[in-house]
Amino acid sequence: MRIALDVFGGDLAPQASIEGVSLFLQENKQAHVLLIGYEDAIQKLMAEHGISTTRIDIIHTTEYIGMDEQPVQAFQQKPKNSISVGLSLVKERKADAFISAGNTGAMLVGASLILSPIKGVQRPTIGTYYPQKGGAFAYLLDVGLNMDCKPEHLVGFAQLGSTYMRVMHHIGSPRVALLNVGQERGKGNQLTKKVYELLSRQNDIYFIGNIEGRDLHNQIAEVIVCDGFLGNILLKHAEAIYDLFKDRIDVNIFNYELYGGTPILGIEGVAIIGHGISNRTAFKNMLHKAAELVEKKLIENIQSDFEKKYVLR
Repeated sequence: MRIALDVFGGDLAPQASIEGVSLFLQENKQAHVLLIGYEDAIQKLMAEHGISTTRIDIIHTTEYIGMDEQPVQAFQQKPKNSISVGLSLVKERKADAFISAGNTGAMLVGASLILSPIKGVQRPTIGTYYPQKGGAFAYLLDVGLNMDCKPEHLVGFAQLGSTYMRVMHHIGSPRVALLNVGQERGKGNQLTKKVYELLSRQNDIYFIGNIEGRDLHNQIAEVIVCDGFLGNILLKHAEAIYDLFKDRIDVNIFNYELYGGTPILGIEGVAIIGHGISNRTAFKNMLHKAAELVEKKLIENIQSDFEKKYVLR
């Protein structure tokens, strides 16, 4: 297995990313890591941390997309930027996965330009784990990739989330709920009303109906669907709750360090977006997450599900 990493992506990189690689290689004895970035600087950091080159290759590039740069313009002006290089490695099957904690917008644009959507997927999406009572959790999506959605997009998110929970967490038939302002069928705006109607007609999705905000933490559903505008607000609120209560109660599922990063679902390859402030623990866990996604063949399962099951009526 070969995992490519954008070494200089993130506020704490490259120090944090190299330290994360070191921790990962100590725990994973098989994977090979491709480090993308300025070669001299990477070699120096590897030497400082005593990292062997046995399972590491360095892919040299000096072009990066800054956090404040416009993604589309940056891709045009910097064709050999680290994100383009990493995604291209996946497309060319020279890497099984790519990770970056750099410019999120650039990752999303690059994934669309370089890694095509899986056949049948109208909109790729990103999700996050959301804690529930009793130590359970649901997968909430979209959480920021798609701010303006059509009804059929949310139906696709439901399918992608269902496949993710089935493959990654061995839930045979994940329950899917639509986040809404009321539980009744006729509640919500024009978008959610239409989504409810469409989800109710999907034979391959276990749709249980609407779920309200007060029930997010109850074990009602394993997959919760919403548009990216609402989902991103919930995600940022969850991160704020972690900062507020981390010294008082166990809210580790909110801790980005532990879940590492989130995969872009619905594209032809494994691409993981990390938090901009990722530290060495987050980078280590992103690498573990990438390895797990590859080992469990998530992309192949999504391809199969959309090819054989997902027919929007």
